[in-house]
Amino acid sequence: GLVLIGLHNWIITGNLLTMPYKYQIQSTFLAMRENYGVRFPKLDAIWGLTLGTYRGLFVFAPVTLVFFACYLKNLSVKKLTSDCWLFWLTPCILLFFGGYFIWWGGSTYGPRHLTPFVVLWIFEGMKLQVWKQKNWKWAFYSAVGIGILLTLSAKVTTGYIVDQNTPYPITQMILPQLLRADFRGFDVPTLILGLPTWVGGYGFFVLFALATLVLRRSYAR
Repeated sequence: GLVLIGLHNWIITGNLLTMPYKYQIQSTFLAMRENYGVRFPKLDAIWGLTLGTYRGLFVFAPVTLVFFACYLKNLSVKKLTSDCWLFWLTPCILLFFGGYFIWWGGSTYGPRHLTPFVVLWIFEGMKLQVWKQKNWKWAFYSAVGIGILLTLSAKVTTGYIVDQNTPYPITQMILPQLLRADFRGFDVPTLILGLPTWVGGYGFFVLFALATLVLRRSYAR
């Protein structure tokens, strides 16, 4: 991967280590000309990436908070010096993106830059089998339920496109649109069959629930 990136850089910029981002001409991204937009981390950015209602990871994907808390509870001194690479990687990732000039990732649903990081934490949480632990079972299922509800709501309303100037996208955009059945209409029932947008919007929730039940029964056999 690094070889291909280096080759790409060399073809475009003439230098293996200089990425094209350094030559941005759009006014919005001019900050990338200096250190590719990475500066000293800011506390408000780190808060915004974790617990903030604007793009907070633990708000938009609450199950990661459960995984993180369970991981810390099961952490031992031995693991701190041997098998806990994710524990040490976490602050590094947050500090890095906490210093990025556009840490929120633009008009997105949740912290877009942390997407690969989320996958790592979910993988770690799955290894712990949180849902089987008595003290964490209900916290896990509650977080999963809330996360799925918010994610599906964003899909049928805003299409995961969230206005950058909206400080509370969940309560100011997504949920209000859901309650008044203000759906996007980019679905088969609306575009092809010509049905009202609420059919595709609410229908998506129904299909998701049915698919989940079918998969659960299939794996239970």
